[in-house]
Amino acid sequence: MNRKNGLHGRFKKKTIDKPGTPISENVRISIEEQGPCYAALRIERTYKSSKFIQYIRMSEGANDERIDIINEIDWSTKDAVLKAEFPMNVKNREAVYDLGIGTVKRKNNTDTAYEVYAQQWADITSSDKSYGISILNDCKYGWDKPNDNTLRLTLLHAPSTKDRYKYQEQQDFGHHTFTYSIVGHQDGALQAGISHLAESLNSQLAVFNTPKHKGALGREYSFVKVNTPQVAIRSLKKSGRK
Repeated sequence: MNRKNGLHGRFKKKTIDKPGTPISENVRISIEEQGPCYAALRIERTYKSSKFIQYIRMSEGANDERIDIINEIDWSTKDAVLKAEFPMNVKNREAVYDLGIGTVKRKNNTDTAYEVYAQQWADITSSDKSYGISILNDCKYGWDKPNDNTLRLTLLHAPSTKDRYKYQEQQDFGHHTFTYSIVGHQDGALQAGISHLAESLNSQLAVFNTPKHKGALGREYSFVKVNTPQVAIRSLKKSGRK
């Protein structure tokens, strides 16, 4: 976490460059769940009046590629930006960021690009593509890369203001629940199917009961299909013509 002297909610690079304050007060670790499908640790900690609970979950089966970190935060700290930092054992001056309909490569933080946008994931892969690590998330979109082997994800932001936009001092106050995940892979992120893993994190299965019936659409029904994992269909518009 970095203390801020932000202007109207915008980060300053000198703030981002400051050493962060680790949230390590009153840490309690316990086993939350342990079963045949997954196991989870519960980590509780505090910083001043803010409280943090994390569940680190490892699964067996369909989601065994992911290590999920489920966060429950009661945030009430002013003049601060909260980030999750991911130091890695792979290095590359460039990271790959998901833009929803494509990707972009960006280098380490610069004077004009020190808080950058990405949607569902960001990735650092070694230059020879022998190994990489992706960070997936379900609702946070601000990232920065301070060096060759670290990604940071912005989680919460309550900047101080001098005269205008006073409400921003408490803009993220309250209870928050969100998840980010760590995935190791071979080859590049796209070749490893990271986009699909991120989509599965963001599109959880809905479970419901229904009585037995034949159904009107048969065993299979689809408007459109693709024959390559490198293409994702984001929307479909039915033609008005008959």
